[in-house]
Amino acid sequence: MRAGKVKLAARPLQFIGPDSVRAAKVAAGADRQGRLWPFLEAFYARQGQENTGYVTDAFLTDVANASGVNAQAALGQAGSSFASGRLNRANADAQRLGIQATPTLTVRRGNGPEQVLAADALDPAAVSTALDKELA
Repeated sequence: MRAGKVKLAARPLQFIGPDSVRAAKVAAGADRQGRLWPFLEAFYARQGQENTGYVTDAFLTDVANASGVNAQAALGQAGSSFASGRLNRANADAQRLGIQATPTLTVRRGNGPEQVLAADALDPAAVSTALDKELA
């Protein structure tokens, strides 16, 4: 692949349970600070068992601090229309594309339609091969 050919964007989904809803709303606050990717990296490095209530304000503050995010501001965004708008758009996109698991990668050429990338999102070699095929 050549530099500049692919733009990577994250759209946190929150369909697993209450922990994923709270995490996605605070991630929107991190995104508003331009720190979504570091926040997600720190979050997944500390992720607990799904639906156990581990996504507390203390946990999210730890994640925010580890990722260079202003924790108070990110937590404050959780109830905002900005966070709700981001989550609603991500949900609508996932529904439109039939996405039911994370991570899922999508691809769009230029202004064409977005489609699910046929690759194991956790296998970098498979993603690279699928992207090369799409860009050919």
